[in-house]
Amino acid sequence: MSSTAERIGWGMFRTGAIALAAMLLIAAAPIPPSNPADQRRPSVTEQQSESHNEVQHNKANTAQDSGSAASHPLYVRAACEHGCGYAESDKGWWQKLWTDPIATFSAVLALLTFGLIGVGIVQGILINRQINLARDDFEATHRPWLNVQIAIGPRGLYFDVNGANLDLVAICKNATNSPAKDVGFHIRPIFLGKYQPGAKGQERVLNAQATLCDEIRKQPYHPWADGRVVFPNDQFVENMIYSFCGAQELDRMSKEEVPVAGWLPSLVIVGCVDYRFPFGGSAHHQTGFAYSIQRLKPGHPGVFGFEYPSVDLPPAQLLLNPWHQGAAFYAD
Repeated sequence: MSSTAERIGWGMFRTGAIALAAMLLIAAAPIPPSNPADQRRPSVTEQQSESHNEVQHNKANTAQDSGSAASHPLYVRAACEHGCGYAESDKGWWQKLWTDPIATFSAVLALLTFGLIGVGIVQGILINRQINLARDDFEATHRPWLNVQIAIGPRGLYFDVNGANLDLVAICKNATNSPAKDVGFHIRPIFLGKYQPGAKGQERVLNAQATLCDEIRKQPYHPWADGRVVFPNDQFVENMIYSFCGAQELDRMSKEEVPVAGWLPSLVIVGCVDYRFPFGGSAHHQTGFAYSIQRLKPGHPGVFGFEYPSVDLPPAQLLLNPWHQGAAFYAD
C-alpha cells in the first residue's frame, strides 16, 4: 500500500511539473498586439516630407551610370527589426509573471496543482498508516498465541559414553480462537562455560538463544519440515532427550572452565517454539524461553552444581528455574 501511494503521488507530481513547464513556456512567448498602443500614425507633413525625400533619392540613383544591376537593390529594408506592425518587448519572464495576466494565472494554477499533489501524498501516507494499524489490531486480536511450559523428563540428567543427556518435556497451549500451524520446539541445553563478570556474562544466555532462534526464523517453510497444528484450546506436548555435550568436552570443562576442578559450569536451556497461522503468510512467530537447571541434594538445603564424573540425576534432584533476564521470554 505504501509503494502504491508513493507511485500515485510521484505520478501526480510529474504531471504537475510538466504542466507548469508548458504554462511557463506559453507565458514567456511574445504576444503580438493587434493594435499596438505605443505606435502613432505619422502626420500629413511628415508623410509629404518622406515622399519628397524618397523622390530625391530615386533621382540620385537614376543619375548614376553604373552599368550593373547589382547597384540597384531589389528590395527595401524595413526600418523595424522584427517586421512592421509588431510591438517590441524586452520584458523578462519574471516581469511578465507579475504584469502579464496569462502568466500570472498560469503560475497560480501551477502552485495550486503542486498543492493538490502534496495533499495527495500526505493523504496516501496517512491512509497507509491507518491500514497498518488496522492490520496490527486485527492480528493481535485474531491470531494465535502459544504459551510454553518446560519440565524435566522421566530420565532427568544422565551421562554415558556419548556425554551429557537431558530429558525434557515441552508443552505449548493455544488459548486463542485461531489455529497455529507448523508448530515446532527448538531447544538447546548448554553449559555456560567459564564465568564472565559484567555485561558480557549477562549476555551469554541471550546470545545463545538468539543464535538458535534467529536462525530458525530465517529458514523458509518447507512442506516436509516437522510441525504440528495446535487448534484453539488445545495443546502440543513433546518429550525429547537432548545429547548436548561430548565426553571429551565434559572432561576439558571440568578442568579448565570452573574455579574448582571436578565440577561443571552452570547448566541452562534456551529455546523457542516457532509457528505461523493461516492468515499470517510465511512470517515466523515465536515464543521464547530460557531456564537454569540446578542440582538438589536429598537432606541438604539449597542448590548445588554438577560434579564430574557425575552419577545420573533423576527429576527429583533437578530444579528448573526461569532465567532471571526478562528478555529471554518474548512473544512476537
